[in-house]
Amino acid sequence: MPAHGNADVERSLSINKKILTPEKTCLSEESLNGLKMSRDVVSMFGKVADVPVTKELLSSVRKAHKKYTERKEAEKMGTLMKERRIEEDKLNRQKEKESHEKELAKKRKIREEEKDLKTKERIYMKTCREQMRSLKKPMKDWLQPLRQRTSRN
Repeated sequence: MPAHGNADVERSLSINKKILTPEKTCLSEESLNGLKMSRDVVSMFGKVADVPVTKELLSSVRKAHKKYTERKEAEKMGTLMKERRIEEDKLNRQKEKESHEKELAKKRKIREEEKDLKTKERIYMKTCREQMRSLKKPMKDWLQPLRQRTSRN
């Protein structure tokens, strides 16, 4: 392949380098192509002032501007939708966190109530055993004369 076969590509890259300044690195492909076309037209006529302003040119500029504003509006809506989704996700995560915390609080409360019930049960059982012990002695004393009578018979 001859070396001059790359001249068009090299020229295009050189033009891109001139057009894409640090402030313009985020241009869309459409904008970049529009700038290249504008540059080509100006270079055809020599100077910007020599480019004839025709009805077709004005119409083309209006259409291009309309497309640009529509694209910007769509990007803005996309950004707004993305921000809304992010906010909704945050709210959902917050609700899930609150729900999880409520569930944990309920479980803690149930555990505390169970612990209290076990403590009350132990106290009740201890009281019952003490009462039984206290009743055994008087019962023994009461039953002893009956046993003695039955053993005499």
